[in-house]
Amino acid sequence: MARTATGRDSARHKAVSSMAMTTLDFLRLLYGTEPPGYMALWMRQTKQTTWLQAADLVQIADTAVKLAEAGDVYFGIGLHGEARGKSSRGTANGVIALPGVWLDVDVAGEAH
Repeated sequence: MARTATGRDSARHKAVSSMAMTTLDFLRLLYGTEPPGYMALWMRQTKQTTWLQAADLVQIADTAVKLAEAGDVYFGIGLHGEARGKSSRGTANGVIALPGVWLDVDVAGEAH
């Protein structure tokens, strides 16, 4: 049975479309236009990883938004040289690129 779109469905579609663009902008900001390797998208509920070519940021953004409709989605910040399969999120040794470097430094002092 076909389902017709309601006002609520239309609003939801617009929100999802808006999220996809925001997600795409975020990924482009981090990785530029031609990142190497593969990116992992991991769903907490299923414990499954989807590996996508990092250079296809549009597909990554679209997939992340679609997966988020069903649960919590995380992405691996480090890009891998090869897709690792649905049951693996990858390892530090497999990372071939990072979008930046950051540090969490704690200094012993009054606050600690």
